Parts: sequence; structure tokens; C-alpha cells
Amino acid sequence: VEILLGCGILSMGGIVFARGALNIVRRFRDHPALDGTLGVWFLALPTLMVVLQAATGGSPDIALGAITGGAIFNILITLGVTAVLLPLKVNALLVKRDGVLMAAACLLLAFFSADGALT
Repeated sequence: VEILLGCGILSMGGIVFARGALNIVRRFRDHPALDGTLGVWFLALPTLMVVLQAATGGSPDIALGAITGGAIFNILITLGVTAVLLPLKVNALLVKRDGVLMAAACLLLAFFSADGALT
């Protein structure tokens, strides 16, 4: 019962948070740079809170999982939904550059966490 109640409260809080963020972003509709920046901050803020709470609470594995899982989910959902709705036209040089950077970041994460402790 407590889990269901917690999930319900969390869902309602997420809806209220998203509506408030959307209202703030709508006020900056004339400023595309601010619009995008605020949108990104509002999307990242819940993950940041989870990471900070986990890291300060002695659970660095949860913090790392939240960061990597959130990043993977956001990339896949953003590209997937966009590709389903509208074919993507992307510069090949951009794909190569970003692909290499993401692969390098994954390899660095694997290297630094190979001993089971990320310090």
C-alpha cells in the first residue's frame, strides 16, 4: 500500500513540476536560447536531486546508475521519438564526432569503474 501511495504522490508531483516548468518556459517563448536552456535544466533537475541525495547518503552506485541510465534513456527516447515522427537528416561529420565522443566516454567509465569502485 505504501509503495502504491508513494508512486501516486510521485506521479502527481511530477505532473505539477512539469506544468510549472512548462509555464516558466512559455514565458521565454521569444527567447529560443533561454527556452531551450530552461527546458534542459527542468529535465535534468530531478536527476540532479537524486544524484546529490545518493552521493551524500553514501550510495555512489545509485548516483552513477542515475546519471548513466538517465543519459542513455534521454538519448534513446529523444532520437527514437523524433525518428518515428519525422525522418532525421543529420550531418555525417556530426555523427562521427559525437559517436566517437560517446564511445570514448563509455570506455572511460568502464576503465575507471573496472575495479568495482569509482573514485
